Amino acid sequence: MLLVGKSALLALRILDAIATRPLTFEEIAIECECHPQTVSQILNALADGDMTLQLDETSAFAPTGRPRKLARR
Repeated sequence: MLLVGKSALLALRILDAIATRPLTFEEIAIECECHPQTVSQILNALADGDMTLQLDETSAFAPTGRPRKLARR
């Protein structure tokens, strides 16, 4: 049973992608295999939810990364 929805998993992948360096929405989309508009929507939702992100019109960076990394299978 999947405990986390697809959007939540994609949000985690996006945060992992921008944890070490700023990337454009296009670079994030390529790395996360999704559309740049989806990246923008998820990042804006995270920012609206008080996630510490540095966003501009074309790029994003999570200076604090994710609070913890989840084990990968």
